[in-house]
Amino acid sequence: MLVPYPHATADHQTLNARHFERGGGAVVVADDELDRVPALVADLLSHPQRLVGMRTSMLALARPDAADVIADELVVLARRAG
Repeated sequence: MLVPYPHATADHQTLNARHFERGGGAVVVADDELDRVPALVADLLSHPQRLVGMRTSMLALARPDAADVIADELVVLARRAG
């Protein structure tokens, strides 16, 4: 369950959260809808197969090497500029 900060620059947290929701790995709850969370949690807990599917989806969407990829690109750009 993801609750993006609604005042983030360019609403980037919502954009990121929706990516994971579209991919099946998360449920997004708007900050002004937090009263829905208890019912959503109860629903998720009552559907263990959905949770398994969400886990699988999140793992498929994960980019554990993202920091390394970005760092490598920055090194390449720095070498070009230098």
